[in-house]
Amino acid sequence: MWESAAGAENVIVRNRTFEDTFDCFPQWDPTDGEFGEWHSEYNSLVPYGSRRVWGDHDTFTDGRRPDDAQPRYFGRLLRQHDGQLDIVRGTDLVTVSWNAFTEHDKTIVLGNSDGAAADDRGKPRTTFHHNLFHDVNERAPRVRYGQADVYNNHFRQDAGARYG
Repeated sequence: MWESAAGAENVIVRNRTFEDTFDCFPQWDPTDGEFGEWHSEYNSLVPYGSRRVWGDHDTFTDGRRPDDAQPRYFGRLLRQHDGQLDIVRGTDLVTVSWNAFTEHDKTIVLGNSDGAAADDRGKPRTTFHHNLFHDVNERAPRVRYGQADVYNNHFRQDAGARYG
């Protein structure tokens, strides 16, 4: 997880691979939905409260331990990965370009929870272009707050894909 750049300005994250941000001890929440759900803690990249962030030519993947290969407990799939990219807590002016997001459940979220509305209102202003979303399940991206310009991205689901 990338927390060291919290509150940073003019940040470039380029040509990096973020693989298998794995939570060894996910928490069970029996009150989440009708059947309960597993919650993981760690995200691959999270620029907290930063401005002018550019993520370019990066790869985000669960690697050799995809969640769908994990066992079921309490009748639910054990989820040991959280988001690949969370743009939250007042982060603003973000460009996400020429990246690959692959084989993941909760891919990208803009804006945090309702409890963080004061930090996120009107932000983030984010542009997504020329990214590959390959066999992802949801949040490609999910916009809770802010403005997202999403263009010229490629969304691909293979036959028999684990996600989608």
